[in-house]
Amino acid sequence: MGPSKGSDTAVQRHVKGKRQRVNLSAPKVQREYAKYFNAVDRNDRDSSDYTCSIRTTRWYLRVFFWLLDRVVLSLYIIVCFLAQHNIGDDTWKRFRNRNGGRRKFQIALALELITFAIELDWKDPYHENEKPRWMRQTAYIPCGCKKCFFCVKGKTAGVHHNKSTIVMTSPGSGRKRRRGVQCTNYRISLDRQNMKTTYCRQCYRRNKGKHGNERKKKECKKTYMGCPACDEPICEDCWKDGYDNVLHKPY
Repeated sequence: MGPSKGSDTAVQRHVKGKRQRVNLSAPKVQREYAKYFNAVDRNDRDSSDYTCSIRTTRWYLRVFFWLLDRVVLSLYIIVCFLAQHNIGDDTWKRFRNRNGGRRKFQIALALELITFAIELDWKDPYHENEKPRWMRQTAYIPCGCKKCFFCVKGKTAGVHHNKSTIVMTSPGSGRKRRRGVQCTNYRISLDRQNMKTTYCRQCYRRNKGKHGNERKKKECKKTYMGCPACDEPICEDCWKDGYDNVLHKPY
């Protein structure tokens, strides 16, 4: 028994009395179903991993967040399709990466929406007196992401540290323990007698891979000022731009 002449789709099924499966004619919708039948599973998995919903007893909010998740997933599929065919922004290609591409897309979308909302209410970002009332009115917190609205506009420049821990050895018992380290936002004069180096450590890290160690040290600026917690000499220019430390990496 083979497929009928009017149908170009065939499926294999077991028939009573025969050991091997036989070809049976099927409508065209069978081909579409076999191609996209796992869409519901992918949709549920995406909603479970990247949902923007919150816990609430108000059912209409749950419906709203569910619809919002579906919109975000549909937009992600469209962006990946355009990136696959080299249409649109070239940076969209990074979203097609299976290892974290979906997460990067949601973060980028959130940043774009936040930037759009701020620009909608804050016509001139360089005039602080025109800042919207719903925005934080206190001093800016240093940030090093270089992606958000405030980093792009240069408002959150400065040294920004993450709370970190270092391993300390007790002088009495010799036991090792972790101690929290938090850098300060101001430079002070370091102890010159105990300083191992006087060249700017950030200038040295910026020239990584360009020259030899001794040549890089000569090109770095000399300073006795730096962060007391890091105990690293940092020149004034690098301090204004913000610097990264191996123990205190910025966000």
